[in-house]
Amino acid sequence: MPYLVTAKHVAQRLDADFVIRANLNTGEAKEIEIETTEWFYPEDPTVDLAIAPAVLPGREYDHYYFPIDDAARR
Repeated sequence: MPYLVTAKHVAQRLDADFVIRANLNTGEAKEIEIETTEWFYPEDPTVDLAIAPAVLPGREYDHYYFPIDDAARR
């Protein structure tokens, strides 16, 4: 599953709806509206990290998914 990754202090300030900018295969970019997402944070309050599941719609985006093994998910 692909994820959005950002800093925890940024995710906590995002409104319910926000926009991400993604590169297209053509070299251009497109804004994608994110209507709702559930952010997940590490249990350690000193870690400034947030992740949320996300999938780019369509094949026109220039992206790469980095696989995360089970050890990295803990």
